[in-house]
Amino acid sequence: MTGICHIERKPFFAFGRKYEIQIASDGIDIEVRALKDGEPVNGMRYTATLKQAFKVRATTGVDLVDQLIRLAKEHVEYPIGWN
Repeated sequence: MTGICHIERKPFFAFGRKYEIQIASDGIDIEVRALKDGEPVNGMRYTATLKQAFKVRATTGVDLVDQLIRLAKEHVEYPIGWN
């Protein structure tokens, strides 16, 4: 991703600890990551282009960004050996 123009953070709790989901966009791409204390929880990055997100929503009604957020949270709540 080039220069980031928008960052949103959404806190959540897992295992009694506070985490946050960071949604960043440069106006072309969207990147979602799980963070704890401002640092990545794992090496996972969940990405899509804005064009893909709009197309998926228009054709299926599914919010692709919400799905990326869901995946990021699930990989914290149900780790598969990389946390």
